[in-house]
Amino acid sequence: MLNSYLFNNMGTGELQMKTIVIGDLMLDKYVFGIVERVSPESGCPILKQTTCEYQLGGAANVAKQLKRLGANVILFGIIGNDENGKMFKKLLKRSSIN
Repeated sequence: MLNSYLFNNMGTGELQMKTIVIGDLMLDKYVFGIVERVSPESGCPILKQTTCEYQLGGAANVAKQLKRLGANVILFGIIGNDENGKMFKKLLKRSSIN
């Protein structure tokens, strides 16, 4: 019964179940750039950063995807009181997650 309700209402915005997500909250950082040279000491490529992008990670990503499927999501976890914490809050607000 519940499975058919979930299946029929998923992605429609009408999935009004309250969903609590508890877990590790992470801020994923994606760095994009161009490899300019290879380090002679280690043989590793040296990246010249061109852009940087942040995304919700861990339990926050789960909450974001549930919200996109139409669930009413409440997220519990701990974040720091620093620049990454501010960025995290901004991304949560953008995703309409409490």
